[in-house]
Amino acid sequence: MLLLAFSACEAGAGLALLVAATRTHGTDHLQNLNLLQC
Repeated sequence: MLLLAFSACEAGAGLALLVAATRTHGTDHLQNLNLLQC
């Protein structure tokens, strides 16, 4: 149960970092992410 809560917090923190990075870097960062996914 603790591991589940920890992973949820880590995912939330990762998402927040992603949003912050997207706001600072803008569309270039999003395009790089799309290239990595393909």
